[in-house]
Amino acid sequence: MSPATGRHLTCSPAAVPEIARRLGQVRQGVQRVVDDLVESGHLIRHPNPSNSRSPKVGVTPAGRALLDRLWEVSENSRQVVTSAADLDEYTLQEARSTLRRLTLSLREHENRQNDDRTA
Repeated sequence: MSPATGRHLTCSPAAVPEIARRLGQVRQGVQRVVDDLVESGHLIRHPNPSNSRSPKVGVTPAGRALLDRLWEVSENSRQVVTSAADLDEYTLQEARSTLRRLTLSLREHENRQNDDRTA
Protein backbone atom coordinates (compact mmCIF):
# COMPACT_ATOMS: atom_id res chain seq x y z
CA MET A 1 0.00 0.00 0.00
CA SER A 2 1.44 3.35 -0.97
CA PRO A 3 1.03 6.49 1.16
CA ALA A 4 -1.17 7.97 -1.58
CA THR A 5 -3.44 4.93 -1.59
CA GLY A 6 -3.54 5.01 2.17
CA ARG A 7 -4.78 8.58 2.16
CA HIS A 8 -7.78 7.51 0.09
CA LEU A 9 -8.52 4.73 2.54
CA THR A 10 -8.19 6.86 5.65
CA CYS A 11 -10.52 9.67 4.62
CA SER A 12 -13.47 7.74 6.02
CA PRO A 13 -14.79 4.23 5.49
CA ALA A 14 -15.78 3.86 1.85
CA ALA A 15 -16.95 1.14 -0.51
CA VAL A 16 -14.48 -0.30 -3.00
CA PRO A 17 -16.09 1.36 -6.06
CA GLU A 18 -15.74 4.78 -4.40
CA ILE A 19 -12.11 4.10 -3.48
CA ALA A 20 -11.43 2.98 -7.07
CA ARG A 21 -12.94 6.22 -8.41
CA ARG A 22 -10.83 8.31 -6.02
CA LEU A 23 -7.71 6.49 -7.17
CA GLY A 24 -8.63 6.45 -10.85
CA GLN A 25 -8.30 2.65 -10.86
CA VAL A 26 -10.56 -0.19 -11.93
CA ARG A 27 -12.74 -1.64 -9.19
CA GLN A 28 -11.48 -5.19 -9.67
CA GLY A 29 -7.87 -4.23 -9.01
CA VAL A 30 -8.78 -2.24 -5.93
CA GLN A 31 -10.95 -5.12 -4.70
CA ARG A 32 -7.98 -7.51 -4.84
CA VAL A 33 -5.81 -5.12 -2.83
CA VAL A 34 -8.59 -4.49 -0.30
CA ASP A 35 -9.14 -8.25 0.11
CA ASP A 36 -5.42 -8.72 0.80
CA LEU A 37 -5.36 -5.84 3.29
CA VAL A 38 -8.45 -7.16 5.09
CA GLU A 39 -6.84 -10.59 5.29
CA SER A 40 -3.63 -9.09 6.69
CA GLY A 41 -5.55 -7.12 9.31
CA HIS A 42 -4.81 -3.67 7.90
CA LEU A 43 -8.39 -2.95 6.77
CA ILE A 44 -11.76 -3.94 8.19
CA ARG A 45 -15.13 -4.23 6.46
CA HIS A 46 -18.12 -2.30 7.84
CA PRO A 47 -21.79 -2.69 6.87
CA ASN A 48 -22.91 -0.27 4.17
CA PRO A 49 -26.48 0.83 4.90
CA SER A 50 -26.97 2.03 1.32
CA ASN A 51 -25.74 -1.20 -0.32
CA SER A 52 -25.50 -4.45 1.61
CA ARG A 53 -23.48 -6.09 -1.21
CA SER A 54 -20.76 -3.43 -1.13
CA PRO A 55 -19.42 -3.06 2.41
CA LYS A 56 -17.38 -0.05 3.39
CA VAL A 57 -13.77 -0.59 4.37
CA GLY A 58 -11.81 1.31 6.97
CA VAL A 59 -8.29 1.27 8.34
CA THR A 60 -7.49 -0.75 11.46
CA PRO A 61 -4.93 0.39 14.06
CA ALA A 62 -2.41 -1.96 12.42
CA GLY A 63 -3.19 -0.36 9.04
CA ARG A 64 -2.76 3.12 10.49
CA ALA A 65 0.64 2.07 11.89
CA LEU A 66 1.65 0.72 8.48
CA LEU A 67 0.57 3.95 6.75
CA ASP A 68 2.48 6.03 9.27
CA ARG A 69 5.57 3.93 8.65
CA LEU A 70 5.22 4.19 4.86
CA TRP A 71 4.83 7.94 5.14
CA GLU A 72 7.90 8.12 7.37
CA VAL A 73 10.17 6.07 5.10
CA SER A 74 9.03 7.96 2.00
CA GLU A 75 9.77 11.38 3.56
CA ASN A 76 13.36 11.52 2.32
CA SER A 77 12.39 10.62 -1.25
CA ARG A 78 9.61 13.22 -1.26
CA GLN A 79 12.01 15.88 -0.04
CA VAL A 80 14.64 14.99 -2.65
CA VAL A 81 12.12 15.11 -5.49
CA THR A 82 10.43 18.34 -4.41
CA SER A 83 13.78 20.03 -3.78
CA ALA A 84 15.12 18.96 -7.17
CA ALA A 85 12.01 20.41 -8.78
CA ASP A 86 12.36 23.58 -6.67
CA LEU A 87 8.87 23.14 -5.20
CA ASP A 88 7.93 24.62 -1.85
CA GLU A 89 4.99 23.59 0.35
CA TYR A 90 2.77 26.42 -0.97
CA THR A 91 3.32 25.36 -4.59
CA LEU A 92 2.54 21.73 -3.72
CA GLN A 93 -0.67 22.73 -1.92
CA GLU A 94 -1.74 24.80 -4.93
CA ALA A 95 -1.01 21.87 -7.26
CA ARG A 96 -3.06 19.52 -5.07
CA SER A 97 -5.93 21.97 -5.01
CA THR A 98 -5.82 22.38 -8.79
CA LEU A 99 -5.72 18.62 -9.36
CA ARG A 100 -8.68 18.09 -7.01
CA ARG A 101 -10.72 20.71 -8.89
CA LEU A 102 -9.81 19.17 -12.24
CA THR A 103 -10.71 15.69 -10.99
CA LEU A 104 -14.06 16.90 -9.68
CA SER A 105 -14.79 18.70 -12.93
CA LEU A 106 -13.90 15.60 -14.96
CA ARG A 107 -16.18 13.41 -12.82
CA GLU A 108 -19.05 15.89 -13.17
CA HIS A 109 -18.51 16.00 -16.94
CA GLU A 110 -18.50 12.19 -17.14
CA ASN A 111 -21.67 12.03 -15.03
CA ARG A 112 -23.41 14.53 -17.33
CA GLN A 113 -22.36 12.51 -20.37
CA ASN A 114 -23.70 9.31 -18.77
CA ASP A 115 -26.96 11.09 -17.89
CA ASP A 116 -27.29 12.33 -21.47
CA ARG A 117 -26.79 8.80 -22.82
CA THR A 118 -29.47 7.34 -20.56
CA ALA A 119 -31.99 10.13 -21.21
